[in-house]
Amino acid sequence: MGFSISWVALRLPKDRALEIMGFTDTGVADEANEAPFSAASLPTGWTIIWSNEFEYAVSPSTIVGSSDTEIIGCQVEEHVMFSSCFAAQNGIVTWNVSHDAQEGTYDVSSTGPVPNQLRQIENSKVDAQNASGGVHSDVDHLIDVPIDLAASFTGYRYDQFSYHWGSPEFSIIELKL
Repeated sequence: MGFSISWVALRLPKDRALEIMGFTDTGVADEANEAPFSAASLPTGWTIIWSNEFEYAVSPSTIVGSSDTEIIGCQVEEHVMFSSCFAAQNGIVTWNVSHDAQEGTYDVSSTGPVPNQLRQIENSKVDAQNASGGVHSDVDHLIDVPIDLAASFTGYRYDQFSYHWGSPEFSIIELKL
């Protein structure tokens, strides 16, 4: 079993981020992110909106809906070892980075003016892949390139449950009707 999820982060307080994205907070805890949507505030100043829908982060309504602020989005499909992340500002995607193991063990694709830290992250994961057997390894280290890049902005990883500051407290959110 693996994750097939997406999340977006807005550099706003949770109540404002939810308002912009068209959600209401139920106040019900979602410790394991089992609800279709949940949200948490991070001490880094970002609000994470988690979705159990893989396509949510890249849907046009998500990107355009967040036009008032910077947004970082991330998608992960562990079943096929795919991940991507992007940044958007004013409703327009400014850059995107993805890894698709179906395109090759070392696949990393990008569009737009990518952040400077991408090359360092990518080089680190290539080194790890090489050390574990390269294309013959049972581990796909490069899936972490987009995930780590998104985390370099927000301080959040979908598969990390505790941090030096504690754990994110997700609550179930629902789309406004």
